[in-house]
Amino acid sequence: ALGHLNNLNNAQRQNLQSQINGAHQIETVNTIKQNATNLNSAMGNLRQAVADKDQVKRTEDYTDADTAKQNAYNGAVSSAETIINQTTNPT
Repeated sequence: ALGHLNNLNNAQRQNLQSQINGAHQIETVNTIKQNATNLNSAMGNLRQAVADKDQVKRTEDYTDADTAKQNAYNGAVSSAETIINQTTNPT
């Protein structure tokens, strides 16, 4: 059921599969499936944002920003990479 959701990390996939396995009603499974689809879309957007980090760092907005803003961006990218690469405790 989750095979086509390629943007999920392993922890998210395992958590969703566990929810599906524990569901006792079709309505519950459908809700989990919709949540999984929404999460997959959000994770795809997150992956794309991380993939664009080098391009962003070459922009005038980034290079002209003060150090605090650059550090905030770098921290956000680092946090995003952590979420993408999670293997346990899904976010």
